[in-house]
Amino acid sequence: MQLTVCLILKKNKKYNKKIIKFLKNFIYKLDVFYGEVGQKLPKKIKKKRYDFLISYLSPWIINHKILKRTKFYNINFHPGPPKYPGIGCFNFALLNNDNSYGVTMHLMNKSVDSGKIIKTQYFSIKNLNLIEIIDKSYDEMFKLFTKEILKILKTKKINLSKEKWKRTAYTRKNLNKLLKLNLNMKPKEITNRINALYYQGYPNPYFTINNKKFYVIPEKNS
Repeated sequence: MQLTVCLILKKNKKYNKKIIKFLKNFIYKLDVFYGEVGQKLPKKIKKKRYDFLISYLSPWIINHKILKRTKFYNINFHPGPPKYPGIGCFNFALLNNDNSYGVTMHLMNKSVDSGKIIKTQYFSIKNLNLIEIIDKSYDEMFKLFTKEILKILKTKKINLSKEKWKRTAYTRKNLNKLLKLNLNMKPKEITNRINALYYQGYPNPYFTINNKKFYVIPEKNS
């Protein structure tokens, strides 16, 4: 296909190589950009006009001026269902004891996870822990990507879902509030928060005692 496509990925994420390989079989010109939270958006994205812009676990919030330059569509793949836009979708689902979860393909808007929904793929997360939910979500999102993206690239048309986002996007501030534990909480509440929020390499739940933070590291099962 004689298309120019901008693909934005997060560094060192599962399926990155497979996504690139999949698209390169069909796309005339594919520009791939990797990033991490805190890095600046590459200048080339700001200057070049693409036929399609695809964001897949992108660490960047793309400026609306850039989105307006795209000839056809700006498409984002969100690792959560419409119930959980924004950050911490896995954590909130686990905290709420959800048995069903999903990943969402949607058009990008100037606000995070607010654009019209194209497709949501649902699956069971019953009895799964946080790491298992994340892995399952990445698996399902790649399936959604390979199933839907080529139809859009070939036809340059989309069929929108009737689903709507259930709320405004969760923020880092929302997630950080849940990390703060206190000794007045019921043991079940503390346990639920630790199970839903502890993930190695990310901020951990903590208690504050005498103005000092004590971070919780769950005991490993023997």
